[in-house]
Amino acid sequence: DFLLTGFSGKQQVTVKTAIDRERDRQAAQLAPASRGVPFAPLPQLCLLLEGEPHPVDRGLLSELGHFDLFTEPVTLAGFTVHEQGSAWEIDMDGERGTVQYRVAEPEQLYLNTVPAHASENDLVRWLDRECRQVDVSQPQMLRWLLALVQHLQRDRGLTLTALVRMKYPLAEAVGREIERRKQKAIVAGFQQALPGLAAAPTLGDSFRHAFVFHPDRYPARPPFYQGRFRFQKHYYPVIHDLREKTASGTPAEEFLCAQAIDNCKQVKHWVRNVEREPKFSFWLPTSTDYFYPDFVAELMDGRLLVVEYKGKAFLNADTHEKQQIGHQWEATSGGRWLFLLALAEDAQGRNLSQQIAHKIGA
Repeated sequence: DFLLTGFSGKQQVTVKTAIDRERDRQAAQLAPASRGVPFAPLPQLCLLLEGEPHPVDRGLLSELGHFDLFTEPVTLAGFTVHEQGSAWEIDMDGERGTVQYRVAEPEQLYLNTVPAHASENDLVRWLDRECRQVDVSQPQMLRWLLALVQHLQRDRGLTLTALVRMKYPLAEAVGREIERRKQKAIVAGFQQALPGLAAAPTLGDSFRHAFVFHPDRYPARPPFYQGRFRFQKHYYPVIHDLREKTASGTPAEEFLCAQAIDNCKQVKHWVRNVEREPKFSFWLPTSTDYFYPDFVAELMDGRLLVVEYKGKAFLNADTHEKQQIGHQWEATSGGRWLFLLALAEDAQGRNLSQQIAHKIGA
């Protein structure tokens, strides 16, 4: 600020930019990743199957849930068709409203009763190609699709001609139904597997299945942090998607959490975890997807601290499941890895810094 008093106008902007650029350059050189400092590996949650540990992913959970298209009755709930004038109104999902499909050839209106040129098998094989699933065998898929097409004709009153004419929205509805059934199986598999999940076993001095923050692999996305507070311990030169203040000018809650981690004397370095990057970020499995905790820190004593920050407005069933799986990861580590669901203020009235200190036993 003192240096800028010697300049005015565009010169002041130029000098300020140069100062900020130099600060960023120095920070990049000081970042642990830039100096080649390794980040301790984070073990993944595994399930022991036939004596071998397997990382828990969606495919494994679907298999554990015994995903089978015939587990439920053959139906396509929510798929209805109303033909009006020159357009079809097709209700794909009651919660998502309707989707409009316009008829390409007006002269074909009200011809659903005319015998279709395509047979049931033709439609079934076309749907099989459109809705192919890697975890469903083709024989089972063909049997289920045939049963579904017959159900729509027999029980829903739709003719084969109508189904052929609306085959694209039909394929979309079939895809959604398969995904719904698969997700139901994954949830069942997750609940079944949860008590038996354990952190990856060690093999010599390393883990059989672990994630590592590589010094040159950090897919940070803007807005990068550019606030006035200077973080000293972030592992990488830039910080992914972190704002210092909200639109109203108050300190952003996740910024305050990052600040509390950076100020903690027991923290060696930490990372703002990047969501939706399974190859480059640490994640834990849930019944619906992968869970990417907000912050991962390595402590001075070699332990690892994983922090998920939640504002009061976002506390829900999904939060409970994340907390449940985080505690399962912690419980199987023998005290070497810690999981904290951080709040602006917890039930004991502790602020973020106090919650972190309590968690690590400081």
